[in-house]
Amino acid sequence: MKRFFFRPGVQKVWLIALLLTPGVLWVLPAAFFDDTGFSVCPSKVFFNLECFGCGMTRAVMHLHHLDLESALYYNPGVAVIYPALVILWGYWVWKALQRSGWMPARLLSRRMAP
Repeated sequence: MKRFFFRPGVQKVWLIALLLTPGVLWVLPAAFFDDTGFSVCPSKVFFNLECFGCGMTRAVMHLHHLDLESALYYNPGVAVIYPALVILWGYWVWKALQRSGWMPARLLSRRMAP
């Protein structure tokens, strides 16, 4: 299964999905995930307690739309999580570009002579 995912064709599809995701999230309104009435958080479902991650999806969506005040209201941890997500997304795009063959694995193929 691991070899299947690293095939260039699969990596091209993965790269296209990665590049479309931020655009799709920008097209959706910032309040798309607000007040859905549906929770997948186990601590909220079973114990009716909010965990440190509660509200993170809403916070990330609002910060993605540059609404800092609402993002911090839903979860202040978004100040750390959102930049980490952007860095992770960039890393995935970089690796998918390399694995798909659209970018060389090494930018400098030869070492410079000393």
